[in-house]
Amino acid sequence: MGTTLQPTPEQIATVDPLHDMILADQLGITMAHRNAHIRTVGCDEPRCTGRTGAECRGPNGHMVKGGYHASRVDKAYNRAKTRTAAKRKLTDPQAEWLEDAAESHDHRLYAPDQYATLRGDAARRAKADAMERAGLIHQVDTTPDGWRVLELTDTGWATYWTHRLVIRRDLTPLGHPGTCPCNTTRPTDTN
Repeated sequence: MGTTLQPTPEQIATVDPLHDMILADQLGITMAHRNAHIRTVGCDEPRCTGRTGAECRGPNGHMVKGGYHASRVDKAYNRAKTRTAAKRKLTDPQAEWLEDAAESHDHRLYAPDQYATLRGDAARRAKADAMERAGLIHQVDTTPDGWRVLELTDTGWATYWTHRLVIRRDLTPLGHPGTCPCNTTRPTDTN
């Protein structure tokens, strides 16, 4: 009978068995150690409903593929972000939503939550989810009837002012208050 290796907490926190199987095997680090270590940090994904101490879960409550989001695993092992930001691709409906938010009086959008079942809600929800994942909007509140209240992020404002699909109907300062976040990204008016 062989003796089982007891890895130290420092070894468990630095060696990921999925990335370095040989070293993990030499140190006695198992997948159970890995999973316990990952659960010690919280997930930063905006729509993850899993808490610290549990697996990552999507908005529908189901566990995500592999148990954890990649960003949570990277955070647990102090790895730099390995994913590069993709160039923002905007669809026509998303560009229209950016226009609607920027030109409305309160600069907000409204999207159904995951349980809304009326006709058209699925497409509107999918559009909001895609824009939220891209970092163009973020949820700030929920209405009493369960709709999400969304606002443009700084990236959303910058996209509004620079993307070719967006039609800017009002480029004058009168269209936006002085406290509007787009004042820092708005191109100067050369009339």
